[in-house]
Amino acid sequence: YEADKELSTLLTPVIDVIISEAKRAKDSYANLHHEDIKRVVLTGGGANLIGLREYIAKSLNLEVAKANSFEGIYYERRLDPILNDLSTELAVSLGLALKPFIE
Repeated sequence: YEADKELSTLLTPVIDVIISEAKRAKDSYANLHHEDIKRVVLTGGGANLIGLREYIAKSLNLEVAKANSFEGIYYERRLDPILNDLSTELAVSLGLALKPFIE
């Protein structure tokens, strides 16, 4: 547990920079489109960092969810335990694999 705590302390300044840029993008979008962003979706392996969703939600005052890359895709449900862990990490590769079927 101490290792997780130390890691999160080391990453906080980096995450704060990302949050600062997200705030700027959120405000810019709201000014340009006259509509507020309602939710942020995290993807990639970093989305699995302990406490990250809560920290970002509090900082941005928005709902924050972890991406489910396999939503709407048929697969055997017995794979759920494995795919739930990999879902955020495989988002880009899954998107690229599906690209020919979407266009």
